[in-house]
Amino acid sequence: MGEGIVLCITEENTLSQLGALLAINETNTGFYRLCLGAYAFERHCKNNLRKTIGYHHGISIRYDNRRGDK
Repeated sequence: MGEGIVLCITEENTLSQLGALLAINETNTGFYRLCLGAYAFERHCKNNLRKTIGYHHGISIRYDNRRGDK
């Protein structure tokens, strides 16, 4: 993953709209890709990283507390 920021969302309403566009197909879980992926969504609060969702080449996501890629 690069270090450049492609998009920064600071308004809660806009973040909620992004969340409404995301969907997870639970029937396609359990596989693993061995790289970190191309991009990541990072959630920060008061300058602290709270959560990272890795985005794997337009195919799947990986995030904490879940087994396998989604």
